Amino acid sequence: MKIEFVDFYPFQNEERKNKKILGTCHIYIEDFDMDIRGIRVITHKKGFIFKMPYGFQIDPCTKTLVHFPFISFTNRAKLQDIFDFLFKNRDIIQNKLNEIQRSSISNGKCSNSNTNPPRIVQKQKNISTHR
Repeated sequence: MKIEFVDFYPFQNEERKNKKILGTCHIYIEDFDMDIRGIRVITHKKGFIFKMPYGFQIDPCTKTLVHFPFISFTNRAKLQDIFDFLFKNRDIIQNKLNEIQRSSISNGKCSNSNTNPPRIVQKQKNISTHR
Protein backbone atom coordinates (compact mmCIF):
# COMPACT_ATOMS: atom_id res chain seq x y z
CA MET A 1 0.00 0.00 0.00
CA LYS A 2 1.49 3.36 -1.04
CA ILE A 3 1.00 6.00 1.67
CA GLU A 4 2.09 9.65 1.63
CA PHE A 5 2.49 11.80 4.74
CA VAL A 6 0.82 15.14 3.88
CA ASP A 7 1.17 17.16 7.08
CA PHE A 8 0.93 17.36 10.85
CA TYR A 9 -1.38 20.00 12.33
CA PRO A 10 -0.44 20.90 15.91
CA PHE A 11 -3.17 22.02 18.30
CA GLN A 12 -3.03 25.27 20.20
CA ASN A 13 -3.38 25.00 23.96
CA GLU A 14 -6.97 26.30 23.74
CA GLU A 15 -7.86 23.47 21.35
CA ARG A 16 -6.33 20.81 23.56
CA LYS A 17 -8.97 19.66 26.02
CA ASN A 18 -6.82 16.63 26.74
CA LYS A 19 -3.24 17.90 27.25
CA LYS A 20 -1.82 14.65 25.86
CA ILE A 21 -3.21 15.28 22.36
CA LEU A 22 -0.57 17.11 20.31
CA GLY A 23 -2.47 17.47 17.05
CA THR A 24 -3.61 15.53 14.02
CA CYS A 25 -2.00 13.97 10.95
CA HIS A 26 -3.15 14.02 7.35
CA ILE A 27 -2.14 11.13 5.09
CA TYR A 28 -2.96 10.15 1.53
CA ILE A 29 -3.38 6.51 0.45
CA GLU A 30 -2.65 6.38 -3.25
CA ASP A 31 -3.99 2.84 -3.79
CA PHE A 32 -7.48 3.94 -2.74
CA ASP A 33 -7.21 7.61 -3.82
CA MET A 34 -8.12 8.39 -0.21
CA ASP A 35 -7.31 11.30 2.12
CA ILE A 36 -7.43 10.51 5.82
CA ARG A 37 -7.41 13.52 8.11
CA GLY A 38 -7.79 13.76 11.85
CA ILE A 39 -5.47 10.93 12.90
CA ARG A 40 -4.81 11.91 16.50
CA VAL A 41 -1.21 12.17 17.72
CA ILE A 42 -1.03 11.54 21.46
CA THR A 43 1.96 11.68 23.79
CA HIS A 44 2.76 8.35 25.38
CA LYS A 45 5.74 7.86 27.69
CA LYS A 46 8.65 9.19 25.59
CA GLY A 47 6.98 8.90 22.19
CA PHE A 48 3.69 9.09 20.32
CA ILE A 49 0.72 6.86 19.68
CA PHE A 50 -1.73 7.32 16.84
CA LYS A 51 -5.51 6.91 16.81
CA MET A 52 -7.70 6.84 13.74
CA PRO A 53 -10.57 9.37 13.63
CA TYR A 54 -13.55 8.23 15.69
CA GLY A 55 -16.75 9.50 17.21
CA PHE A 56 -19.17 8.72 19.99
CA GLN A 57 -22.89 8.01 19.92
CA ILE A 58 -25.38 7.06 22.61
CA ASP A 59 -26.80 3.60 21.98
CA PRO A 60 -30.61 4.02 22.05
CA CYS A 61 -31.15 0.56 23.55
CA THR A 62 -28.52 0.49 26.29
CA LYS A 63 -28.25 4.28 26.80
CA THR A 64 -24.47 3.94 26.96
CA LEU A 65 -21.81 5.86 25.07
CA VAL A 66 -20.52 3.85 22.10
CA HIS A 67 -17.18 4.48 20.38
CA PHE A 68 -17.16 4.00 16.59
CA PRO A 69 -14.46 4.58 13.95
CA PHE A 70 -15.05 6.88 10.98
CA ILE A 71 -12.76 4.70 8.85
CA SER A 72 -12.41 0.97 9.18
CA PHE A 73 -10.47 -1.62 7.17
CA THR A 74 -11.78 -5.17 7.09
CA ASN A 75 -8.21 -6.31 6.47
CA ARG A 76 -6.43 -5.49 9.75
CA ALA A 77 -3.04 -5.83 8.06
CA LYS A 78 -3.78 -2.71 5.98
CA LEU A 79 -4.62 -0.76 9.12
CA GLN A 80 -1.40 -1.98 10.69
CA ASP A 81 0.47 -0.79 7.56
CA ILE A 82 -0.89 2.72 8.19
CA PHE A 83 0.20 2.72 11.83
CA ASP A 84 3.63 1.34 10.88
CA PHE A 85 3.97 4.12 8.28
CA LEU A 86 3.05 6.79 10.86
CA PHE A 87 5.48 5.33 13.37
CA LYS A 88 8.30 5.43 10.79
CA ASN A 89 7.48 9.09 10.03
CA ARG A 90 7.24 10.27 13.64
CA ASP A 91 10.40 12.36 13.09
CA ILE A 92 8.38 14.71 10.85
CA ILE A 93 6.01 15.34 13.75
CA GLN A 94 8.84 15.78 16.25
CA ASN A 95 10.65 18.21 13.93
CA LYS A 96 7.52 20.32 13.52
CA LEU A 97 6.98 20.38 17.30
CA ASN A 98 10.65 21.37 17.80
CA GLU A 99 10.30 24.13 15.19
CA ILE A 100 7.26 25.49 17.01
CA GLN A 101 9.15 25.39 20.30
CA ARG A 102 12.14 27.24 18.77
CA SER A 103 9.93 29.92 17.20
CA SER A 104 8.13 30.54 20.51
CA ILE A 105 11.51 30.97 22.24
CA SER A 106 12.80 33.35 19.54
CA ASN A 107 9.58 35.38 19.78
CA GLY A 108 10.27 35.98 23.46
CA LYS A 109 7.59 33.61 24.72
CA CYS A 110 8.31 31.40 27.67
CA SER A 111 9.55 28.00 26.52
CA ASN A 112 7.43 26.35 29.22
CA SER A 113 4.20 27.85 27.86
CA ASN A 114 4.00 25.15 25.13
CA THR A 115 1.94 27.51 22.98
CA ASN A 116 1.62 26.41 19.37
CA PRO A 117 1.01 28.71 16.39
CA PRO A 118 -2.41 28.71 14.74
CA ARG A 119 -3.39 25.49 13.06
CA ILE A 120 -2.62 25.33 9.35
CA VAL A 121 -5.69 24.80 7.22
CA GLN A 122 -5.29 23.85 3.60
CA LYS A 123 -7.94 24.98 1.12
CA GLN A 124 -9.64 22.07 -0.56
CA LYS A 125 -10.74 22.10 -4.16
CA ASN A 126 -14.49 22.03 -4.66
CA ILE A 127 -15.19 18.55 -5.81
CA SER A 128 -18.36 18.08 -7.79
CA THR A 129 -20.16 14.78 -7.54
CA HIS A 130 -21.97 15.52 -10.81
CA ARG A 131 -20.25 14.88 -14.11
